Amino acid sequence: MKSIVFVCISLRAGDTERVITRLANAMVEKWRVTIITLSDVKPFYSLDPSVRVLNFRSKESFSSTFGFYVSLFKYVRVSVQSARPDVVFSFGELINPYIRITTALLETQVILSNRASPISSLKRLSSALNWLVYPFAKTIVVQTERAAESLSRRYPFSSFSVIPNPVEIPENVPDIFQRARVVVSVGYLGGEKNQAALIRMFGSVAART
Repeated sequence: MKSIVFVCISLRAGDTERVITRLANAMVEKWRVTIITLSDVKPFYSLDPSVRVLNFRSKESFSSTFGFYVSLFKYVRVSVQSARPDVVFSFGELINPYIRITTALLETQVILSNRASPISSLKRLSSALNWLVYPFAKTIVVQTERAAESLSRRYPFSSFSVIPNPVEIPENVPDIFQRARVVVSVGYLGGEKNQAALIRMFGSVAART
């Protein structure tokens, strides 16, 4: 049986965490699945009992930041080695460079998932780190063709694959004319979610109608 390791910051309530959970639950019938998290947060979504989850200590439990990162490096590397994976799948633009460096010289394929906006991936430190580590990944998974085009121009020596964000469609969907006219936006306030801009846009539409 083949083995796969997913690496993420945590399995809290979030879209990246939802995707990892769905992938793990779907693959566990034919793969040995291990999820390595970089925190001690308990999983929010329901995981198949066969999925192995490894959690790290909280950053607050360390006396120094240096000690935290040294221990984190050892934890990730030893955890990956013990799982003996055929593939390591890292989720998170912030941790992808760290995970690729940590897994250097291990005989396993590494896939990096970039679910962030391409604009944020081209800024300052992220841009420099991606330039260094992207070529050493098997492929970088993005969600749209536009993201792949933007990033491939910036990182011409890297391989990009497009896998859209999975959406579960109910079997029975009410007719659109029978549903309440409600728009629901889900996401944290601030940052790239930009809920404030969404509110302004809907406000301008309402003002014209």
